[in-house]
Amino acid sequence: MSKIIEELEDHWKGIIGSVLGIIVVVFISIFIFNPNQSFETITASEKTLIREIRVAGEIVPAEEVTLGFTKGGRVTEVFVDEGDRVAKGDIIARLDTTELNANLREAVADRSLQQAELEVLVGGSTGSGQFVVAKQEALSIIEKAYSVADNQIKTRADIMYENPQSGRPQVTYAITSFFTQRALSDERRDIGILLEQWNEYLQTKSVDTLSESDLVIARNYLTIIREYFMSLAEGLSSAEPVANTSEANINEFRTTVSNAQSAIDTVIEQVVDVQDSLQNAGATIPVQQARIQSSDAIIDKFQSQLSDTTIRAPFGGVIVAKNADVGEVVAANQTVVELITDGDLFLEAFIPEVQLRDITVGDIARFTLDAYGPEITIVAEVSGIDIRATTREGVATYKTTFALEESEVTLRAGMTADIFIEALVVDELLLIPSSIIFEEDGNQFVYVQEEEAVIAKPVVLGREDSYGNVEIESGIKVGEKIVTNKQ
Repeated sequence: MSKIIEELEDHWKGIIGSVLGIIVVVFISIFIFNPNQSFETITASEKTLIREIRVAGEIVPAEEVTLGFTKGGRVTEVFVDEGDRVAKGDIIARLDTTELNANLREAVADRSLQQAELEVLVGGSTGSGQFVVAKQEALSIIEKAYSVADNQIKTRADIMYENPQSGRPQVTYAITSFFTQRALSDERRDIGILLEQWNEYLQTKSVDTLSESDLVIARNYLTIIREYFMSLAEGLSSAEPVANTSEANINEFRTTVSNAQSAIDTVIEQVVDVQDSLQNAGATIPVQQARIQSSDAIIDKFQSQLSDTTIRAPFGGVIVAKNADVGEVVAANQTVVELITDGDLFLEAFIPEVQLRDITVGDIARFTLDAYGPEITIVAEVSGIDIRATTREGVATYKTTFALEESEVTLRAGMTADIFIEALVVDELLLIPSSIIFEEDGNQFVYVQEEEAVIAKPVVLGREDSYGNVEIESGIKVGEKIVTNKQ
């Protein structure tokens, strides 16, 4: 039984195969060999692939700005109208400055008063200020201190020495301690050196160069000399009469040293007093100088506020809007005028990030203007792309600027444009219309006429342009005839 079934299956397969063969033969004979069948063809050739991106844009000036006052007030002068041309720095409008001018005059007067008080202290050009007087008095006391010290040494201390102003002075009375006697001789020699140094130092001082430190130095010199007289007094306490120095002489020496100490103490007190006076006089100068600086700051503030009452053109251009007139009260930062540059115009568009990837600076674009219709096309070039996105209607976009080529029509800021950007341009590619490409089971092919026959050739597709064409990477060659009306 199974054998009979197998024979029937083979019989039917043979019948079906014969029928299909007949259909194919009929098809080929009609399609390929039918001389009455006509086809429209195009010749495969290399072309330029252009992929365009279409966006909306606007003509914008190179610079535009809204101008207003940084403080509110009443407008007293407006020097421009819409359409007026201005140069950089031209005055456009002013606010009322009556109150500010009064405040400025008051601040200037106060500054003059503070300066006058400072001159009372420092003397100005007269040299009679309180501080100058204090410095003159201090210099006089320092000179007096040196004179007193020098006199006390040479008239009171030196009577107890032989060769007191030499390099080896000797005490003339007997002292029980050799070391004390030697020390007094050495101290007198050192005091002589100190007096010479002090005198040389004084020769370099004047009222202009004098400072509080000079009084400190004078006190230090006087303290050393006072300690020297204390050493003399201590030495005299153990002195003994000798052949040429009686007890009366020693007592006289003790009185002389005591008087010298008193003279030195007195001049030290005078130095301290004049130092206090100089400190007090000098202390008021920084305070007064600070008051003058404060006055200067107030003047600067009012001058700055006065400058804020004037609007000046930041660049040359054209006034395109005027929003305030004389007599009106305007708020701070309220727009008074709008200014744009005169002549320099650009095209501007905000391109979504998904389209921006195909655009680079230097790309060529064509655009039409609503004002002139689609018949007039103007050429532009991408000149700049912002590095930061601008969100518009929830979409991340990038402001893109286009430089304009010369145009026969008049361009004005604010005109709307339809822009076509040549985002991709590749020369010498084999392009054919995508409408004549067929697909079956995921494979693309075209029909090519070869002599009297039309055959299907598989092709590998590449990039598409913006005009319905597609690149053929392989499958057909330049010059082949491609059927365009095959159904």
